[in-house]
Amino acid sequence: MNLVQATLLAMFDATIPTRSQALFDFTALNAGLLFIPIVLPSLFLGPVSGHLVDKYGPKPLAVIGYLFNSLPLFLLRIPYSNPSNPTPEIVKYCVFLSLSGLGLANIGAPSIVEASTVAEKYDKHNPGFFGEQGPYGHLYAINSMVFSTGLTVGPLLAGGLEEKIGYGDMNAVFAGLCIFTAALSFVFLGGRPRILGG
Repeated sequence: MNLVQATLLAMFDATIPTRSQALFDFTALNAGLLFIPIVLPSLFLGPVSGHLVDKYGPKPLAVIGYLFNSLPLFLLRIPYSNPSNPTPEIVKYCVFLSLSGLGLANIGAPSIVEASTVAEKYDKHNPGFFGEQGPYGHLYAINSMVFSTGLTVGPLLAGGLEEKIGYGDMNAVFAGLCIFTAALSFVFLGGRPRILGG
């Protein structure tokens, strides 16, 4: 999950500046301002997301967050270049980015909580494996490594796909990745669901 989260964030980092310049002839400052709709939901909803994970576990929030995030990724193909009246298209683009920000705000907490739970269970069944201090140093090191991998893969994948199949289809691929991750989260996160014999 952490890998996919970082890949999505890096995809936006790589494509928003070029897409906004192509559609709206945005300057670097204008393009930079487009990151606000993505970041603000996490700023305000991060604590709420953490509370919901504490209350209901990581599975519901991860599944809902990834499924929800697939919708604005599909919708990001809608804004088009309209030099005579660009404002409506800019508003659409910002709305879709903010919806993506809402989805991203819900996928961070489940990832680290589930990783912590797995590390604690492994430590409990293999005492001393992580040393006297426990598994947390290892956990955060691996978490950072996986997140950094996503930050590396995201722009490469986004740039390559955008060049080969176009911006809209590139976003559709990332939307499919979100749906696939939601399915994996449903099956594996927090234990197997009862309907699958868990």
